[in-house]
Amino acid sequence: MSVGGVTPDDIDERVQTQGMSAKGFDDAIRRNAGRLPEVLLVSGEQNERDTRKALSMAGRMPATLVSVPDCANHNVLHALWSRGELGPFLERMFAPAAALHS
Repeated sequence: MSVGGVTPDDIDERVQTQGMSAKGFDDAIRRNAGRLPEVLLVSGEQNERDTRKALSMAGRMPATLVSVPDCANHNVLHALWSRGELGPFLERMFAPAAALHS
């Protein structure tokens, strides 16, 4: 599960990752096609930056996009916890795959 994670496109933009390289990331994904686990990419539906990053990563690897309704926060898990919804959210995310799409 990635919640607002850094994408290869964002490496140069972030102070914390300046000087790092994601060169080879896309090649590694292609080399391992068919053997990669599905990633859950979580973002608040009103957080444009995190939604953009999730879409970028979904275009690179097997992924399910999870948009949290009524959430603009970067820290989606804290927002869910504050609303009393974190437990049910995590139960749904870690349930068998069929439950995710219902």
